[in-house]
Amino acid sequence: RSDRSERAQREGMFWQDPEHKSWLHKQHIVLIGKGPTGGGPILAHFKTLDIKPTLIDSKTKDPHKVMKEADIVISAV
Repeated sequence: RSDRSERAQREGMFWQDPEHKSWLHKQHIVLIGKGPTGGGPILAHFKTLDIKPTLIDSKTKDPHKVMKEADIVISAV
């Protein structure tokens, strides 16, 4: 591991660890909900990491199919 990676782990900032960030970019992430207290802040944080999760809301057609295809599902409803 690099010094930066070890520091990120030590300080609890795994999302700044280049290895973790690279891993996250390879995942199909699904975010359920986009409200101001749950999904909105999570979505905003992902944007700072240049990660674009698939968003499921009340207008999503066949949300069960979308969730089955995901590597990571985050529920923020």
